Amino acid sequence: MSIYVDPLFEHPKRNAEGFEWCHMRADSIDELHEFARLIGRNRCWFHKGDHYDLTPSSRERAVTEGAIELTALEFSRMVIAQRRAKHQLELARDLNG
Repeated sequence: MSIYVDPLFEHPKRNAEGFEWCHMRADSIDELHEFARLIGRNRCWFHKGDHYDLTPSSRERAVTEGAIELTALEFSRMVIAQRRAKHQLELARDLNG
C-alpha cells in the first residue's frame, strides 16, 4: 500500500488564521480509505473523489504510520499521472463498449 502526502501549506481562504493543511492520496481509493480509517479520518472528509485534506497533526500521524512525503512538484506529477491513467481506462471502456 502506498500512501502519499504533500507539504503543509496555508489554506488560501484562511491564511489570516494561519490554518495549515495538506493532501493525502494513494495508489487506489480502497487503500486511501483504509489508511484514512487507520489514522482516524472520517470518510465524510473524502474530497472530490480522490483525496483527504489533513491538518498538521493528521499529517504527522500519516507519516508515522508510513505515508510517503513528497514535494509539491512530486505530488503534482503523481496527481497528473493518476488522472491520465484514469482517463485512459475510461476511454478504453468507452471504446470496448
